[in-house]
Formats: sequence, C-alpha cells, structure tokens
Amino acid sequence: KEICNNNNTDIDLTSNVSGTLFTWTATGSSANITGYTDNITPSAHIGDNLINLGDINETVTYHITPHANGCDGTTVDYVVTVVPSPFLTNTPLRQDQCNNLNTSITLESNVAGTQFSWTCTQSSGNITGYSNSTVPGALISQMLTNSSLNSDSVIYHLTPENSGCPGSITNYTVVVFPVPDVYFNPNGETVCEGVTSMIQNLSHTIGATYSWTATASSPNLTGYSNGTGDLIAQTIDNAGSTIEWVTYQVTPTANGCPPGTTMPVILTVNPRPVVTSVPTRQSICNGQVSNLSLLADVPGSTFAWRAFSSSPAVTGFSDGSGFTIAQTLVNSGFSIDSVIYRVAGTANSCPGDSTDIHVVVFPVADVIFTPASEELCSGETTGIALTSNIANSNYAWTAIGSSPDVTGYSGGSGILIQQTLINSGFMIPTVTYQVTPTANGCTGTQNSAVVGVNPWPAVSLTICHDTLLTTESQPFTLKGGNPTGGIFAGPGVSNGRFFPALAGTGRHTITYYYQNTYGCDKIDSIHVTVAESIIHSCGDILIDIRDGQSYPTVQSGTQCWMATNLNFGNTISSAQMQRDNCVNEKYCYNDNPANCASYGGLYQWDEVMYYTTDIAAQGFCPPGWHIPTEPEWTTLFNIYISNGFAGNALKSSGYSGFNALMTGIRFHNSVWRFPANDPVLRSKLYWSSTVWGSDKAWAHGMNEVVVDPEYTPSVSLYPSARTNAFALRCLKD
Repeated sequence: KEICNNNNTDIDLTSNVSGTLFTWTATGSSANITGYTDNITPSAHIGDNLINLGDINETVTYHITPHANGCDGTTVDYVVTVVPSPFLTNTPLRQDQCNNLNTSITLESNVAGTQFSWTCTQSSGNITGYSNSTVPGALISQMLTNSSLNSDSVIYHLTPENSGCPGSITNYTVVVFPVPDVYFNPNGETVCEGVTSMIQNLSHTIGATYSWTATASSPNLTGYSNGTGDLIAQTIDNAGSTIEWVTYQVTPTANGCPPGTTMPVILTVNPRPVVTSVPTRQSICNGQVSNLSLLADVPGSTFAWRAFSSSPAVTGFSDGSGFTIAQTLVNSGFSIDSVIYRVAGTANSCPGDSTDIHVVVFPVADVIFTPASEELCSGETTGIALTSNIANSNYAWTAIGSSPDVTGYSGGSGILIQQTLINSGFMIPTVTYQVTPTANGCTGTQNSAVVGVNPWPAVSLTICHDTLLTTESQPFTLKGGNPTGGIFAGPGVSNGRFFPALAGTGRHTITYYYQNTYGCDKIDSIHVTVAESIIHSCGDILIDIRDGQSYPTVQSGTQCWMATNLNFGNTISSAQMQRDNCVNEKYCYNDNPANCASYGGLYQWDEVMYYTTDIAAQGFCPPGWHIPTEPEWTTLFNIYISNGFAGNALKSSGYSGFNALMTGIRFHNSVWRFPANDPVLRSKLYWSSTVWGSDKAWAHGMNEVVVDPEYTPSVSLYPSARTNAFALRCLKD
C-alpha cells in the first residue's frame, strides 16, 4: 500500500478463515520512517500513523501472522510505502528584482519531482503581471511591473505536490523594486559665491543612490564637479560680477537596478561684490570730512562698514552704511594717524569680502619757538629756531613792529627766523612774529614770538690825551669814553690807566667797552703811538713830537727847564671855561692868538693837569717832561739865594736863561691882569702840580713892580684858585 506522509495505514486484515486475528511485527526501511508499531494483541486492523522524515519514499514492512482457532497461520509481509511530504527548499524565500523583469524563479523541493501550484497576493495594488497557477510546475516566470515609487512585493503561496501528496503551503515573496525617481530639497538653490550648496538628492525609493554631472553657465564659475551622493555640497567660486549657475544632471539608482530618469537641478551662484572704490587710501587734514564714494563690481551693491582708528587721538568716525562715507575726522595728537574703514558690499543678499580703506588724518602742526622769545640789542640778529611736534613741518611768518623806530624785520619762511633788527630810538620796541606752520599740506595752529629790541648805547671814545707818546710818557688815566662807566682795554692798559712803557713802542689800539642796563654793549677805539724816547740834551732845542713845536731849554743847577712858556692845545675864547672835554684847550692873552705864539698859552690848573691831582704829573707837558712840583720850584729859586733875587735872574732880561716874560694872566676867567705894559705891576704866574686845599693849587708869580723909572722884580708864592689861567713851564723828568 502507498500512503502520504503522516497518514494512517488504515489496513483491514482479512483471511480465508473466518474469525482470524492477526499479530505482527514491523520494520522500517530507514530511520527516517517512524510511527509504526508491533502488535502482539491479535487484531484485524493496522492503524499506524506513519511519518516519513526523509526526502524519498520510505517503507514499513509488517510481518503479519494470522491466528485462528488457536492455530497460527503463515506469516505474510505486507509493505506500506510512505511518500515523503514535499516542501519548498528555495533559500531564501525571497527574490528581489527590478521593475519590468521576468521573475524566472525555479522552485526547488526536498523531494525530487515535486510540482507546485500557487495563488498570489500583493502588498499593494501597484504590481501587475502576476497570476495564480493551477497547473503544477516548477518555474515561476512572470513579467512583474511595479507602477509605484516604492518597493512592493508579490507573495506566491506555493503548494508542493509529490505523487499526489501535497506538502505544506510556503510563501515565496518576490520584491519588485520600482524605477527610482529623484527630487531635490531644495528644488534648486541660490547661494553666494564661496558658500557650500546643500541640495539634498531625495527619492521615494528607499536606498536610492545618486550620481550627477555638472555644467556651468560661465567660465567664471569654479569649484563644481561631477559626483555621487545624496547631498550636492559644493563650494562654488564666481569670479565674475554677474549671476551664474551650475546645472546638476542627477541620475538615481536603487537596488542595483537600471537608473531612473535623470533630473536637473540648478544651483544659482550670486557673485560677492568686490569694493572697487579708488583710491583705497585718502589723506585729509584734521577736521576735514572724509569723502569716500563706494563702488563695487556688482551692479546694485549696497555697502556697510566698520570703522576703527590707529590711535585714540583720532575721533569722529563711526560704523555705518550707505554709498558715501562722509565723516569729520579729528586728530588731536601729533602723529600721522588714520581711520580704517572696513567696507563690505552686499549684492543679491551676498556680502562680499571686506576691503580696508585708509583715511590718513594729518595732525594739526604746532610751532615751537626756541627760544620762546628774545631780547636783542639793536643791530643783533634774531635766532629763533622753529620746530614742531609734527615732523617735516614748514613755517611762514608775518612780522609787525610796535614802533617806527624798529626796522629790519620782514615776513618770511623757513625753520629759522634770522633777521637783523635795528632800534633807532631810545625805547624798547618789539617785533611780533606770527608764525603759521604747515605739514602734509595742512595749515597748523598759529603762534607768536615777540622779540624786544633794546637800544644800543651810543658809545664813543674821544681822544682825551696825547696820541703820540714815547716810552718816557707818564702813565695816564684813560678818559673820553661816553657814556662813562665803561672799561678800557688794550696793550699797556691796566685799571683804566695807560702805561706807555708797558705797551712798548708801536701803534696800539685802545678800546672802550660799555654795556647799558639792557645788556647791550658797544666798543669804540682810538689808536696811540708809542715812540722810542727822544734823546735830548739840556740846552738843546726841544721838539714836541706831538705838534712839532720847538722850545729852548736851560740847565738850572740839576734841573732842566723849558726856556719858554708851553704853547700846546687848541685856542678857545676866554669867555669859555676850559673843560674836561677831551680837547686840549688854552687861552691867548687878550684872546689874541699872536700872544700865544709869542708868550705861550694860559691854562686853568685842572686843564693843564689833565684833571688829575698827581704830583709831578706830565699834564700838558711833552713826553719826558712834567709840571714842576712846589719843592722843585723852591729848588730853582734857591739857586738864586731867595725869591727876591730869583725874580731878577729868571726874568727875560736876567742871566739865568729862564727868560720869564711879564705878559699877564687871566683871573677867574673874567679879567685880564698884569700885562707887559701895565703901569703898576707886570707879572707872569706859573702853575705847580702841587694842590692846596680842595680847589686851589700852588702857583708862583714872576713880578715886576713899576716904581718909575725902576722895576722891582720878585717871585711870589700864591695858593691860587684853579680856575685862574696861568702859564706853564715844564721840567724835564
């Protein structure tokens, strides 16, 4: 008997002997067969449920022994063939396939020769081309079409059958992949140059992949490329100034199936504007307005800026926006500082890279005076150096004098005010220099310097003594400097006195230096000549080197005297006082110059002494000679025993050679007295260098008292007022 797997044998046993019962033993053909049992209790029915665990027909052999009437019959083998249960052995129980392809599924089973029939269901209503099959077979060959965008499936409910024995139903799934689509998020994108695109490639097909080719609208675009992936993330540079774009042709692929329809997506790339303002550097003066017109290479650009300075000294700047930067910038320092405007353009919502525009703000140049002011003496030159805290400043000035007395100033330019100013008056006028500095083309702050011009002293040095001297000449006090109070200098000068012997022979310059209360000084000078001492023997004619006058000399004892009166100096009227005015002055008797030539000059004591009180002063005497002292006069008189006798010997008719002429004098600068023709007293008075009291000096008169017809000569001693005008006899040193 042949039964299907897992079925009951259901065998009724019969015999030719009525009432026969049976016992049996059973053996299987392999271990794959189970469910059979031996039976030791006589029975007439075999009802084992046989299971064939294998893949081929297995058998159970029943060794049946009949029993009837206590008798055993002959054992007979009864074979039951158990057909195995077929089942689908395809692994896996799924096939994935692309849309519009034949399934071409070969069905396999554990039991050779198994045939299948099936019914179909699908996961959605999107698949067509499948059908049920009632005709058993081993191949599913159906053209399946998935009209959706998602993966759908057809489930084949397969029933295997082998030798009329059906197996268990097994589901076999055929997944039909759709043709993948592609769509984009965003569906096209606009980005700024340099910004990475973020276009997502999307599909309704799960697991879709994408590839693309990229083409640009212009060579100005760079950075794009072909690629793959679900995100088009490319950073595109737009080197132009117009809007350009990249077209990506994106092809979807999914599940190893042919690609879907290629779709385009456009990436628009806006250029970033480049600020093209020219120049990118501007220079202005302090307090001026920046004037920057902003331009860019992309039409329609707008602008914004941030502003910052190189120094806290610069103010007036601020951040802002617009097409012009017009701000008043102030530089309160002394350095050249700047404001940096970091300007960025924006076009089509795309900000460009910033460009720095430098506005140099020149500082205000100041002017510094060194010295800050000056006081000069007339005729001196200003020396005001002009500097500034600002390097390379230039300076120009105007000049105004406070008085017409000041001259020599003028406007000018340079770094040094160097002008010689003259003050022709006696006050202290000023010159104000108003200086305007400029630096870097910018006018700075004016400043003034005032120069006071002190008057010069009117310094003069008048010749107040002989200028032709010898080494025998006595030292004398230098005079003639005006104003007084100055300082003498030169060879042979010491403590305001000139020492000819010390100076030595030659022509010497004596200077007179005077400084007034303003510190202004001047020098005047004279020249004196010192000659070698003149060798003179008493009795010889004495030639006065100063004026060429000649004088006879006479030896009286140990003394050598002039034998005529001195005739030296300039004749002035007796109406004038002889003064200390650096003019050697003399009177001529009766104001008749011929009398000086005949009788010598008449001198007031101070004049002839050169206004000193020095004993034995040279005074008006020639070099090597001096005004005799009172003792020296006494010595002379003693030669002749007494004054009375001396008068006779010393007069012009006497025998001494002294040759005193009785030619008159002048009293107190008011009256002429004792001329040669006086009927009562004729006299000639001579000065000594010896003072008497505070306003008198000793003098000696050579007198003749007329007692007709006799003349009584005498010599008188007379402390005379120094204002009287007497004659002078010089005595050799």
